[in-house]
Amino acid sequence: MGLKKIFLRFLCVFCAAVIVMSSLSFGVMSPASADEPIGKMASVYGYILNDYIESYGVMSTNAAGAVTDSKGELVNPGGVIYGDIMNFDRPDCPYLVIFLADNARRTAACHLWMYSDETEQATRIAVIERTLDSVSDTRRGELSMEWGEDRQYIVYREYENFQPITEQFYTVINGETFMLVNNPSDTSFTGIIGFNKTFVNAGVDISDYNNTLDQFFSKLKDTSSDSVSSADISGRLSDDDRDSITKALINASLYADFDISRYKTAEERDLALTKTTSDASYTSMSSFYDLGDGICYSQFSTDRTKYNYAVLRKSDKAPGGWQLLKSRLDGIPLSDRELRQMKMKYLQSPLVDPQSNTDLKLTRAEKRAPLQTSEAARTEASENPDVTPLTVTIGDETVVIPASTKEPDDKRLIEPVISVKKVFDDRVKIPAACIGGGITAAVVTILWVYMFSGNDE
Repeated sequence: MGLKKIFLRFLCVFCAAVIVMSSLSFGVMSPASADEPIGKMASVYGYILNDYIESYGVMSTNAAGAVTDSKGELVNPGGVIYGDIMNFDRPDCPYLVIFLADNARRTAACHLWMYSDETEQATRIAVIERTLDSVSDTRRGELSMEWGEDRQYIVYREYENFQPITEQFYTVINGETFMLVNNPSDTSFTGIIGFNKTFVNAGVDISDYNNTLDQFFSKLKDTSSDSVSSADISGRLSDDDRDSITKALINASLYADFDISRYKTAEERDLALTKTTSDASYTSMSSFYDLGDGICYSQFSTDRTKYNYAVLRKSDKAPGGWQLLKSRLDGIPLSDRELRQMKMKYLQSPLVDPQSNTDLKLTRAEKRAPLQTSEAARTEASENPDVTPLTVTIGDETVVIPASTKEPDDKRLIEPVISVKKVFDDRVKIPAACIGGGITAAVVTILWVYMFSGNDE
């Protein structure tokens, strides 16, 4: 065999090896990002629903069974009645629908919102609304959710003597709402709002201060919470770290809504911290995430609600070793993307103390139960599983948004049967690849010139 043929084979093997190493450095060694859009969408929808509740109140029945709105009024109660998600034409990213009665404008309506992963915001795309006075004395109006064989609808009907007189079907295609010319048949439906000139009632269960709406709101919060891709290390904290963090969270529970980025000077920040704005009592830590650079995120429960969080920085300068950067009580848990954006903002703030010289000490023991400070907190924790997918069932239709999957803590303690050792640190992958590429190009050029010069020996 000629020497050049030997070099040619060597060249092929060498190039193949370079391609394999490049695949390892940029593929195997770079873990895939978490499925974040669902968590972010749930977070955005949660904020929207919260705004509606604050603006319109909630229509519900109290402990005595009387229908009231959020102000306790008994005559023509209004407010948000029901919230849900509907696929329409986007099963991977459903639409938010909110049904409400607006007493001030004497209307019953369904508002539709669409989330965009590109802008990370939601836009209201339609308001299907009817005035109470538009219904004649002998008729009753109704807004409902309906399901056909291959499509979903929002439907407005008018009844007379319990028989439908008029029907208007609406659906959404590519973010636009259309009314159908030919109404479908054989649809299953759930009436949400019934009304005429003198009354408004709910077709869904609004008992126990509208527990149905509360459960949907809670699942939006849980889905946002479960989207965090970092590992929850609350069960691996050392006793000393757990004690110091608990003290920091007890302090955070004194502030209903604090954010260090709102202040321009250290004096303004310190003055704000002298004014506590909450009388809630801390009960337990439910999760703890190390976001890097000494910044950590924790969710915790109080005697009022389980939806509370704090962003802290581990710093030797701060009292107790932890500086409070943000606290929010009875709020919507932060999604993965919000945490990344918030971390970058805090790292650029001159009011944030320097990072501590000591790291958190993590144990390799099995995950321990969160530290509880009351029997009520233990009961609450047992009733709320760690991962809650967003599942809504009405009639025969079930809509499921899976919670973002994150790696369980214990998985880090199990040695894999087959492992690929990390050759390059993330920070040197690109420089190493460029240098390797340059060397490869030089070697290939030299071999190529040699092969095409002279005859075989």
